[in-house]
Amino acid sequence: MAEQVMLAFAKAEKPILPVHDSFLVLIDDKELLLEEMQSAYTSVFGKNIVIDTKKAKFMLMPPPDHFEVDEMTAYSGWLERNEAADQFYGRCI
Repeated sequence: MAEQVMLAFAKAEKPILPVHDSFLVLIDDKELLLEEMQSAYTSVFGKNIVIDTKKAKFMLMPPPDHFEVDEMTAYSGWLERNEAADQFYGRCI
């Protein structure tokens, strides 16, 4: 079901982040998420479900249109953060 929801968001070119049994989406995409979750559940189980929505604890606004990100720098920074976390927690990949 989660895959069906994420594929629907990918098709709509909308960001979505799965977290355990939940999803994080932009506030503007809340209704789309609820519709897709309901659709996925109905397609599998043949009935409707009550979906618990939690209030947003914080929101980050997207950067302005003129803001440019160096993809290589952003990517290398991501790797460094993960390597530091791996060393701290003793994880090996």
